[in-house]
Amino acid sequence: MRDALLGEREWTPRIFEPYAAERAERMRRLRLVASLVSTLQNEFGPDASARRRRVHARRLEDPTSVLPLMAAFLGPMNVPADVFEGPVRERFLAADQTSGLRA
Repeated sequence: MRDALLGEREWTPRIFEPYAAERAERMRRLRLVASLVSTLQNEFGPDASARRRRVHARRLEDPTSVLPLMAAFLGPMNVPADVFEGPVRERFLAADQTSGLRA
């Protein structure tokens, strides 16, 4: 927002459009990461235990499979955009171990 204000002489809502678009995408990615972490960490029972084992096994086979989670540590805009495209949640939590994150 600082850049938008300093870069323009006329302060109109239009100058904030790039910031609003970037923030909307950043927050979309963070909500997805929070949903994945919540599912992995806060669900219990046999299905949840099996899901955690699958995600862990998938991570060992393909380290890129946990890229959505890395957004929490690296920042959501520092992870490749394609990681957040399509049905990320379904692929990440899939019962089928052959379904990787990258199609």
